[in-house]
Amino acid sequence: MTTARLLFLLLSGVPVVLSAQTGIPVSGMTACDTQVQSLLNTYGIPGAQFALARNGKLVYDRAFGHADLQGLEPTRPDHLFRVASVSKPITAVAIMQLVQNGELALSDQVFGTGGVLGEHPYLQEVDYTDQRLEDITVEHLLRHTGGWDRDINCFPTPTTPYTWTTPGCDPISAPLHVAATLGESNPIAKEALVRFLMERGLDHTPGTVYAYSNIGYLVLGLVIEEVTGMSYENHVRTTVFEPLGICDAHVGRNLLSDKLEREVEYEGEGYTTPSCYGTAAQYPGSMAGGTWRPWMRTVAGCSVRANW
Repeated sequence: MTTARLLFLLLSGVPVVLSAQTGIPVSGMTACDTQVQSLLNTYGIPGAQFALARNGKLVYDRAFGHADLQGLEPTRPDHLFRVASVSKPITAVAIMQLVQNGELALSDQVFGTGGVLGEHPYLQEVDYTDQRLEDITVEHLLRHTGGWDRDINCFPTPTTPYTWTTPGCDPISAPLHVAATLGESNPIAKEALVRFLMERGLDHTPGTVYAYSNIGYLVLGLVIEEVTGMSYENHVRTTVFEPLGICDAHVGRNLLSDKLEREVEYEGEGYTTPSCYGTAAQYPGSMAGGTWRPWMRTVAGCSVRANW
């Protein structure tokens, strides 16, 4: 059967006029070059990568635009882009592998006595009153039915120390507020973000309501670490990526000082600082929920390296 896989990763940001193209031109694919360039120009996207694999072979691997905010560095095929919440299915694969291997069950309780994280050195000390937390299972977290609802407001107005009000109730969106509320140091640890919602309690009984949850997948990352004894990043790299030939993927961070060497820069319209690195995001990274940065060539399924 003829199969084709198309991978297109965009860097969204301020409008600019693009002209730079890098990578090896492919005879017969100039129409693709034109279409991608037109798309970027139309929507004001500073830079992008485009990779195409067919029948297990990489047939197209190019980059467009610029990787830096100054527009001086052309985007290359080996630059690292964020895949944001596409990280969640990667985490789900790692969880399901543990289930398949008999190391974990979908019905396993997550919190409380007997839970996967019941003896976690940080979370076991959390003083929570909502006993429904102990009903959350691994499957609930996978299906976004753990009971937390980020669309139900829980932050004050303004959400100090910010001068604005953060809508909803996703601690990942207000880490400085969470750190101040809990008396934690900053950058705040991922476990503290979970603690914030554990102490607040649930919005719904687990398993009853679907509500998209970043924090639920962050908890799944902690589950992976607890079960395997490895860091989330190392476990996913060795059990998910490497068997697929994906040799250049990394968990990134949100602090500008921690930006990876080949990672592109981001800026959102209306922000005075790069939106992924601004003061609203001073925490190491949400890990299992959305911080993988892969090299598109290897994500296309080709375990090769090249110098550009």
